[in-house]
Amino acid sequence: MQRLVAPSFFRSPYFIMGVWFCLNLIQAFFTELFHDEAYYWFYSRNLALGYHDHPPAIALMIKAGYSLFPNELGVRFFTVILNTAGIGLIYKMSGEENPVLFFSILFSMFITHISGLLAVPDSPFFFFTACFLLALKYYLENDNLKNALVLGLVIAGLLYSKYHGGMPVFFAVLSFPKLFFRKSFWGVFAVAFLLFLPHWIWMHQHDYSSLKFHLLYRAKAPFDFSRLTNYVGGILLVTGPLAGWLLMYSGIKYKALTEWERALKYCFGGILLFLLLLSFQTHIEANWAASALVPMTLLSYFYLKENAVLQKWFYRLAIPSFVLFGIFRVFLVWNFLPFPLSTPIEFHGWKTWAKQVDSLAQGNPVVFANSYQLPSKYMFYSGKPTWAASNLAYHRTQYDFSEIENSLQGKKVLYCIGWDKNGVTKFRAQNGHTFYYKWMENFRSFGKVSLYPETEGVQWRTGEEKIIPVKIKNEYGFPVDFRSNPDCMPYLTCTLLKGDRVLSTQKSSAPLDFVLKDTLTTDFTLKMPDSPGSYYMIFSLSQCEDLTMNGYFGKIKVN
Repeated sequence: MQRLVAPSFFRSPYFIMGVWFCLNLIQAFFTELFHDEAYYWFYSRNLALGYHDHPPAIALMIKAGYSLFPNELGVRFFTVILNTAGIGLIYKMSGEENPVLFFSILFSMFITHISGLLAVPDSPFFFFTACFLLALKYYLENDNLKNALVLGLVIAGLLYSKYHGGMPVFFAVLSFPKLFFRKSFWGVFAVAFLLFLPHWIWMHQHDYSSLKFHLLYRAKAPFDFSRLTNYVGGILLVTGPLAGWLLMYSGIKYKALTEWERALKYCFGGILLFLLLLSFQTHIEANWAASALVPMTLLSYFYLKENAVLQKWFYRLAIPSFVLFGIFRVFLVWNFLPFPLSTPIEFHGWKTWAKQVDSLAQGNPVVFANSYQLPSKYMFYSGKPTWAASNLAYHRTQYDFSEIENSLQGKKVLYCIGWDKNGVTKFRAQNGHTFYYKWMENFRSFGKVSLYPETEGVQWRTGEEKIIPVKIKNEYGFPVDFRSNPDCMPYLTCTLLKGDRVLSTQKSSAPLDFVLKDTLTTDFTLKMPDSPGSYYMIFSLSQCEDLTMNGYFGKIKVN
């Protein structure tokens, strides 16, 4: 009997990428938004040169796609396009010798399936990482003006996608220090600098809020060993979950033969090691290593294609991975579990949830406390504007820079929080999400009132009381009346922390009983801790015992 052989076009890389593209388009249409996707959709409602915690590339992508398809597909449309294009570039860099092995490696990684669907900053980051490595290859092989300009352009694209874009650039340059002696190399950075300059100007105009968020808020917690184990486990998950360890091993074992392959090794190992060391100081998301997994894909492919024994082991692990990912992708669309989960799922039931919250609000505005995801989900699926109020237990979000807050002043709002307290009512939605709410008849907030303590030259002594001048700056553009809600007037407060543990919250003796037109400075009496050491302090406003987010963390040394 003649053996049946699949037509050659089924093994064609173009056919494989075409199927991948269509699969992701279908998935994008039928899968509800993840929480962070809804937040980045909120970004896109007001295009800008920057946002509170990310550069603007993801917002521009979503804006363009949503203008074509005003639904989940539109949010993800350009994610699907850039992901497929990035895969094509990586395949081109592989040498195009063994497409079955190459695509098996790529599709055996969990991050490939996620980055091919979700509209998050990692999507343009993945694409521009592939562009960078290919442009670097051409530049190392042929130092000319065209290659230098293209390299500068894609470096800017990396940085506009995610601030982590500096990592592959740094480690690639570290692998080949002779680049500094190339005249064109300085032109590369001149092009990248000029293209990225508008974002730097935006950051300067917004008090470097992005840098303060990443460098101050993410770095105040003491060492926790679980952060290290979570990082290592997360890396194995996004590269696997079954074949990830083998791909990591293959990438490490491969010996670089060219300058470009050495750059791949440095990017792969350097980024993973840098994030490992950073995990001693702060929490690391596994997806931050996305730029290391692009060179890892190439290095593991180069190694496995020459090692028949390891290839067999890889396929044994990859095939069940494909089955797992297939089941997972079906679950994204259809919750087929025969039993209910104890916690709500990010991508099931949120359309119904938004309708229930909207019905509860009875036509009044809704405000969510300490969440940027929930107001974004509510706004996307209900079509109604909402706002997120951040207090000291949370952090600033893009909502703190939104004009929506202005329209809510003095109105009756449904105020939703995620914890139980006196005076709130519990509500459990059909998707399993539980929250607590109360009505505010005269809603007032002061999210754009910023507090700047003047502490330069202050000597901090244990047990002493210090009089600290605090500048109160109104960034609304119109006068702010702190007396607008007599039942809930704000007090100036200072919270002292040891690591992430609150030691004390000290409040001014009298409320802020005036109208703030622009900027004024007032004195605040602060008592120092009784024990010497390093502490964090942050000034805020206390409004009905809720500490709002109005300042930034500052580190002090008490002797």
